[in-house]
Amino acid sequence: MIDKKTALLTRIAELYFERELSQKEIADMLELSRPMVSRLIAEARETGIVTIKINRPIEKREDLAQSLLKAFDLKEAIVVSGRGVETARKNLGVATAELLATILRDDDIVGVSWGRDLYHAVNSLQNLNLKNCQVTQLAGGLGEGDAFSDGPEIARVFGEKLNASVRYLYAPTVVQSSETKSELLSQTQIAQTITLASQLDVALTGIGSLEDTGSSLSKAGYLSEKNRKAFLKQNGEAHLLGYVLDNNGKMLDHAHNQHVVAIPMKYLKRAKWSIGIAASQEKAKAIKAALYAGYFNTVVLSEAVAEDILQLTVESKLNAV
Repeated sequence: MIDKKTALLTRIAELYFERELSQKEIADMLELSRPMVSRLIAEARETGIVTIKINRPIEKREDLAQSLLKAFDLKEAIVVSGRGVETARKNLGVATAELLATILRDDDIVGVSWGRDLYHAVNSLQNLNLKNCQVTQLAGGLGEGDAFSDGPEIARVFGEKLNASVRYLYAPTVVQSSETKSELLSQTQIAQTITLASQLDVALTGIGSLEDTGSSLSKAGYLSEKNRKAFLKQNGEAHLLGYVLDNNGKMLDHAHNQHVVAIPMKYLKRAKWSIGIAASQEKAKAIKAALYAGYFNTVVLSEAVAEDILQLTVESKLNAV
């Protein structure tokens, strides 16, 4: 036998979700107040009388996303299902493109870095045809490795998808000396690009792990095996826009960081949306370091990366006790 409360919840759910009556119409029909109808609709969801199924092009892990939001006080977190780096990377691209399609607006200034994760994200994006948008590189080009995932090509394709003008950073990611870096930054075109990036609305960046010997920075010859091992000994954890960070996301005290041609890291913190994306599980520690430092307010991650970050966070809290 069905009880009176369950019958009422079921009836209201039918009227609201199937017959598509308004809350006021239901209130008038059943002689209830509109606030009472609203509460009963919520209760129908909570008790499982109403379940919601969203037909997505990819599966997502909302439970992991909610945990990340709480752990790092993020603006948004999206976690995609899919084991295996290539599957995760493709799903990540679709999820990032979905997010971008909902947040990008006319007149936005959008900054991008490089990497295979970004390649899939930008190529998954449909043409948005926005007005007066500008896309800019956030760091110099890699110059070697996969040209399709290098900064200039990512920026070019992104500009086409948004119908936006593109500002390129015509320089290598890392140069030989701080003097060379200063000379490049003093050039008008590069200085204007850096200034534009100080006003970012959206920043979209990948991140590299110092534990990864095959990262884009390594393949391009900007991160030697000798330096990689030296950075690890100094508690180095990640590289972001070419800069090397320690396990708390702070700049490593090393000459390398004085030779990087990229925007100042503080510009990432200024962006309305600073989005970090990662598919490979070995990037979990790197993402965690960047989150601790506040470089990202939004993440799009594979479930493997998200699970590892949350586990690392638990371990950090236990070690601190």
